[in-house]
Amino acid sequence: RLPPDEKIMMQQLRHLSHTHHHHIYLCAADSEAEGFVEGASNIEGRPHIFPMPEQPLETLKTMHVLLGALVEDLHQLCVEEQRPNADAGRSYSVLNQDPKDWVFEDDKPCSGERLLLLYDRWRKLAKAFYSEKKSQFDISKVPDIYDAAKYDAIHNATIMGPKIKDVYLTAKVLADAAIPNEYGIEPEGRLRISTAICSQLLGKLLADMAYMREESLATAGHAGSGDSLEYEVPLGAEPEPMGGSPHAERDGEEDGDDSSLHRLCPSYATDINSPLRHVRTRIYFTSESHMHALMNIVRYAHLGTGSNGEALSSVLSSEGQEVLASTRELDYMTHWVFRMFENKSLPLNDPRRFRVQILFSPGAAHNPLEVVPIQMNHTLPVRARVPVHSKEDPTEGKGGVPLAQLESTLKPYAKPFKRQSEPYSMRATELNSQTSELDYWM
Repeated sequence: RLPPDEKIMMQQLRHLSHTHHHHIYLCAADSEAEGFVEGASNIEGRPHIFPMPEQPLETLKTMHVLLGALVEDLHQLCVEEQRPNADAGRSYSVLNQDPKDWVFEDDKPCSGERLLLLYDRWRKLAKAFYSEKKSQFDISKVPDIYDAAKYDAIHNATIMGPKIKDVYLTAKVLADAAIPNEYGIEPEGRLRISTAICSQLLGKLLADMAYMREESLATAGHAGSGDSLEYEVPLGAEPEPMGGSPHAERDGEEDGDDSSLHRLCPSYATDINSPLRHVRTRIYFTSESHMHALMNIVRYAHLGTGSNGEALSSVLSSEGQEVLASTRELDYMTHWVFRMFENKSLPLNDPRRFRVQILFSPGAAHNPLEVVPIQMNHTLPVRARVPVHSKEDPTEGKGGVPLAQLESTLKPYAKPFKRQSEPYSMRATELNSQTSELDYWM
């Protein structure tokens, strides 16, 4: 720890650096000055990128050399490839090659991809990654290189040879630093960027959970006032899919209270303990950028403040924070699961009546050089879901976050639904299928 005088000097140096364009040089002659230099090295306020390679420029140069060697090997394979007939002396060409010849070739690229195309996509990646004319690296190509390296390590390892291993491992180091930091470097920046990306998706999630709560309360004989619920939607109709027109006609839908209720068929309910229980599953398909943004919001939401300036509480457990902090890659089949439960033994106005469990899986985030696909089917296994929700309430058997707490924590970062009427106020009247009940954000 720095002495008080040195702390004051550090503050003055930072203030000087932020208010004037001064160059400050630091020299450390012994180990006692290490703490001072470490603190003063961030005078310019530059955020620390984690995990940064020890020698990032050298790693980029290594990547450039490896790409060049890999492209050269693929070029030689294209040149040396010959057809097993009298026309073998002709040069390799996409136009004069019979597809029947390469479909049954040994060690051919996966999914019928031609070797020339395999070579061409790696050649383009290598050319885009480093500009010989400008002597500059384009780090925006790192995610593309990593995706291509992992794909070929899974599907075309026998063709790519041993060089694909070095390309993948080097690209992995660069991707771990580049991809997560595309969505912000510091927590505050990540929250701001992530909110701009997935506020609509988050609003949709909260609206659907509020919809299920209000439906359950209505069926329990308690329609609720709805004054404190910003994400409520009427029970008489399902929420529209994202991107759907609110005025779209629902073909075949009849007016009535039960038009949107679907129960389990009695013939399939023989082994079900609660056949009349209303269970719904909603599946949302989205992009990798939305998944990164959603992860950042769930992880850092408690750092912000509510609409009235109140402090927010985290919806994650300490173990959940560690899981998300250690996640560097969101691969195929990455998914979040929000499981909403209702404890009907609690009063209707008890905030613990509805709770939400949050589970997360990074998908097929395995090293293809270490994990062998089952039955060699070119498919990596998906990692199991793990619970990341807070488990602070000992009264709940399986834990979970109260829905009210989840809403208050995530609502500042969501773009809410707008309703035209109070929830369930139209329940006793006939609904016109041509009239929209939801006014979506757009």
